[in-house]
Amino acid sequence: MKTKLYGLIRGLRLSVSIPAGLLVHIGSKLDGIETNWLLAITLSTISGLTMLTNDYFDRYHDRIKRKYFAWENDKLVNKFLLISWSLVFIIVLLFLPSKIPILVICGLCILYSFTLRKYPLPILLVVFISAMTVLLPNLGKNNSESIDLFITLMIAIFGREILKDAEDKDYDVGHKKTFFTESDQGEYNSWIRIAGFCFVIVAGKVLTLSVDMGLIGSSLCVTGAECILASGLILFFTRKIPKKFKSKIIFDIGMFLVLLSLCI
Repeated sequence: MKTKLYGLIRGLRLSVSIPAGLLVHIGSKLDGIETNWLLAITLSTISGLTMLTNDYFDRYHDRIKRKYFAWENDKLVNKFLLISWSLVFIIVLLFLPSKIPILVICGLCILYSFTLRKYPLPILLVVFISAMTVLLPNLGKNNSESIDLFITLMIAIFGREILKDAEDKDYDVGHKKTFFTESDQGEYNSWIRIAGFCFVIVAGKVLTLSVDMGLIGSSLCVTGAECILASGLILFFTRKIPKKFKSKIIFDIGMFLVLLSLCI
């Protein structure tokens, strides 16, 4: 039982889903309104359920990656998803503002698993949905800082998704289309360089945003921007993903520090 519970929690990708809730707090802070923590928890849950839903629909293919939980426990995962998504819809309909935008996001999250062969739609969905969480608390009334962060997040997530697709290239051939499954080495190098360029832009925009918010003295924000910049420069000039010096990990650390500085 503990093993199955651990498998479900691991499938929710807390390292990705929790930041989705933090973005609600950051967006509220930037727009000068109180944080709706139920909204934050709900969007974190939606993010995690999206990951697990994709694992469920990919359960046969994921055995190639040695990911067996959803395949070995498909009935458990199916029931968990049905109950969890139902509770999310009930909470959205009864307790949350901006019901229609959130329901649209739920629909897009579920749709993601059915668009894997219609590239670049999957990556565009991830980019838009993930960044949109920062605008939802005050949708339609956002100030320039929250909109600027929304744009920064889209660039950051686009670059990161490129890296993720590059790492999964050998597993994705024949299963889904990405920028890498049907590209030659030259195109591969170009996309890696584009990811690096995205990270360099993000580092610059983070520093600009930190100046606007008076965070330039924050060691967390500056260190985060330096990590993002280092990751981008490594990718831009090497045009490959170093095995011993994980650019994606450096980028993730940088973004975590930046988000943490914005939360405080």
